[in-house]
Amino acid sequence: MSDRYYIGVDGGGTNTRVLIADRAGYVLGSGQSGSANRNHYSPEEARRSLRSALLMAMEGLKIDPSQITMFLGMSGVSTDQDRWEISGIVREIPEIGVQARVTVDNDTVAGLTGGLAGEPGMALIAGTGSACLGINSRGERWFCGGWGAIADDSGSAPWIGLRALQEAVRAEDGRAAPTALQAAV
Repeated sequence: MSDRYYIGVDGGGTNTRVLIADRAGYVLGSGQSGSANRNHYSPEEARRSLRSALLMAMEGLKIDPSQITMFLGMSGVSTDQDRWEISGIVREIPEIGVQARVTVDNDTVAGLTGGLAGEPGMALIAGTGSACLGINSRGERWFCGGWGAIADDSGSAPWIGLRALQEAVRAEDGRAAPTALQAAV
């Protein structure tokens, strides 16, 4: 029986994944559910997705919330207000409550940390949304993007899809040269 449980959450724009490990790094459980991006879903829907993935990961485990250290790397988290809101949503999950140690940040932090084992560098996410994070050797952070498909999210799937649609339409009405995108769109 572990005296501490480490819960990692990858909350992307498409799905939410949870992994639980013990102090030695042994994976005890994993779960997956729909997106918990509170920019696209209500707090109740985000909580439901988070709890669903968490319960799947916790299956068969008896975990006291005071033994939990949890990191949530969430899409759509850019400000302290965002972090506070997600933390509040998580703390309303009965299995987590107020005793767990909870840290919330943007999902690029998880990508950068996992990809470079904590070394300085840069992570670029281009999926359902897009964001970029760089951290130098002094721990200084630079972050951009993550604004959502309507505002920006250059290089994301919606951004690419919209550009393809626009080029096909422009070609169709003669404002642009014919393109193979016309048939695909």
